Amino acid sequence: MDVLRRKIRYAEEADNPLLFSHFLSTDFNTHIDNHNHSDGEHKQCIVTKAKQRACLLAQFELLLVTLSDQSIPMHWRLQCLDHINKPLFTLQRLVDDEDSAEQVKGLFIELKMINQSLLYSL
Repeated sequence: MDVLRRKIRYAEEADNPLLFSHFLSTDFNTHIDNHNHSDGEHKQCIVTKAKQRACLLAQFELLLVTLSDQSIPMHWRLQCLDHINKPLFTLQRLVDDEDSAEQVKGLFIELKMINQSLLYSL
């Protein structure tokens, strides 16, 4: 588990909500290879939808697990709740078949159940 994921998962810097911005700021659409090429242009690389989905799903799952962990301070869990929609709605925008639609629908249901249990514990 990389350092940033570990910090979020275990609230190692619970006074640093900017960790979420860094964690979720990965641009999955394209990235520019800034190495100079012989023609002086930059090479553009496209990340596949499957890779985007896998990354977004990993983000969602990390936030969901952290949100569900009662040993984590409540303010950190609420930060997870505030940020979990970004990967979820991005996944929803990537839906292009019935399987991915069902997967996203299941994630929304799972989040709704966790959210209800979290609100009950407040």
